[in-house]
Formats: sequence, C-alpha cells, structure tokens
Amino acid sequence: MRILISITFMLSVFLNHAQQLEFAGGYGYTFGARAPILGGNARISDGALFHLGVNYFLDDDYSIEVSYNYQELIGSAKSSFWNFDVRDNIRINYVLLGGNRHFDASDKLIFYSGLKAGILNISSIQNNFRSRTKLAVGLNGGARYLFTEHLGCKMQFQLFFPITDVGASLWWSPGEGTSVGVTSSSPFAQFGTFMGLFYRLPY
Repeated sequence: MRILISITFMLSVFLNHAQQLEFAGGYGYTFGARAPILGGNARISDGALFHLGVNYFLDDDYSIEVSYNYQELIGSAKSSFWNFDVRDNIRINYVLLGGNRHFDASDKLIFYSGLKAGILNISSIQNNFRSRTKLAVGLNGGARYLFTEHLGCKMQFQLFFPITDVGASLWWSPGEGTSVGVTSSSPFAQFGTFMGLFYRLPY
C-alpha cells in the first residue's frame, strides 16, 4: 500500500507541473547477488524485472525521473555456524526518484545516465515474514532511440542497492518468519538491464 501511495504522489506532482513528460515501460533481467554472513552467505536469485518510469524534462539535457521496478526472486541463506539453510520466494519493489543527464549522439540516438534515491520494499510471496521497507539508491545509464518525434525505445543498465547494511536480515530476523537472526555487514547489490518503449507527450 505504501508503494502505491508513493507512486501516486510522485505522479501527481509531475502531472500538475508538466511541461514535457515521457512515459516508459520495459521488461528485463536482474542478475543474482549474495552477501556474506557468519559461516556462510545469503543470496537472491536472478530473474525477470518489470520497469515503469515517468520522465519530466527540465530542458533537452536534464530530466527528473520517478521509476518503479518489480521483481519476483528466490531468497536463501545458509550458515554452518548458525546451523540453518532457509529459502523463500520474495517480491522486491523499488520506487526511486532522481535525475538524468542526456547526451545527444544524433537527432534520433540519445545516451543518458542518472542517479536516484528512494525506497526498497521486500516481502514474502507465501507471507512467511512481514514486508520491510528500506532506503535505497540506484545508478543507471543507457541509450534511447526515437522512431518518431514522440515514440521511441530505450535500453538501460542499472545498479540498485539498499543504503543500510541489511544483508540476510532483510527478510529473516529474530521473532519473524524463520527466526534465524542473521545480520551482515555487506548489503546486496543488484545489477540488471531492461529494454522497453517510451512515449513523449506532445507539448
């Protein structure tokens, strides 16, 4: 519910002050990641990624973007010290807000890069633990190609990670779910890519 409220609020801000808006949607892939824990490690699997984004252009070179990324993955943690081996199907949602810098290579091809900050929400598909929300940051870069003045495609590479040392305790903690009580000094970092279409509203 908090994810939906955040997206609605950010979209309302953009729409109320719109001069030039661009809507994007895409489908991609996220590579697996792991974090060390005492006596073992915790992992999240690779898997599909669904992306939605809204770009508000300040001018031809700079834009402000709100993005939403959704994943369904497998989370696992194994430790010989704590003597456990647990596994769960998890949902990961990122809602991020930040800026992009655009570099025109030609009239149709545009490269860009950006930095964003926002929230990460993680939950169990089988409701084995309570959902949790953490602060997160993201780096992105890619290319956009215009088919027409308003319609084009984009390919983006991105790196997402929580800015707190959550490690395996992100979805397992004392008193909740499997109750293994694992912590880690290394957060997960998710690298992925997607391809999609975007549409720029006429102005």
